[in-house]
Amino acid sequence: MNLAPVSTPIRVALDAMGGDSAPTVEVQGAVQAARELDSSLRVILVGDEERIHRHLERSEARELGISVEHAAESVSMSDSAAFSYRRKQGSSIAVATQLLREGRADAVVSSGNTGAVVTSALLTLGRIPGIHRPAIAVIVPTRTGHTILLDAGANSDSKAAHLYQYAVMGRVYAHEVFGVPEPRIGLLNIGEALAPTVVRAVKENLDPGAVNIIDASPGTACPVVEAVQGADAVLLVTEPTPFGLNDLKLAVGLA
Repeated sequence: MNLAPVSTPIRVALDAMGGDSAPTVEVQGAVQAARELDSSLRVILVGDEERIHRHLERSEARELGISVEHAAESVSMSDSAAFSYRRKQGSSIAVATQLLREGRADAVVSSGNTGAVVTSALLTLGRIPGIHRPAIAVIVPTRTGHTILLDAGANSDSKAAHLYQYAVMGRVYAHEVFGVPEPRIGLLNIGEALAPTVVRAVKENLDPGAVNIIDASPGTACPVVEAVQGADAVLLVTEPTPFGLNDLKLAVGLA
């Protein structure tokens, strides 16, 4: 996976308390990333300061420039997103997000409670003007490289306007992060029968000069493969059914 070059180190606030074996795995991952990426990355571990420093000492990582930001609380996987935001403002997720808001970090990474992360980001950082819903983007490997799938949170009631906004965000991400000159957007329908209506509405409201949409042609044997193949970003139109998930796995293997 080729990333666009950066001129200054990227500061990443890493939620050190989010995983099942926190902070052991998080510290190990931070140390490995700092060694491999060297001057292009600065890691800020967020969580229980005493425990994090103990693991860092075992890893002999003092020369790597990893810093620690204390957070007195953590969010469990059973905590609701609303509860964690209202009642745990001292959590590692909340503190990491606040670092981003204050300009002390460029990105936040967490392997913890997804709902809590999205809620914290939405309510602390706010929405991009013109964007109604956040979208979770994941990098899907294919035979020829990779594509960006969004929304991996699988909003099951996305309207045409939401999909168009996802397309714009996916295009910008592919262009700015991966250096794709003219990103191509695929529409991936692996859900219910109402999806073609939504897809048609998306196409009718598109600016072809802004977003390059590719879609499976009528009569295609496997439209899921057609949508994924050759696309730099793929929009998930509806919540996937079990059969649709199997099609997606097939598409990833063939694309």
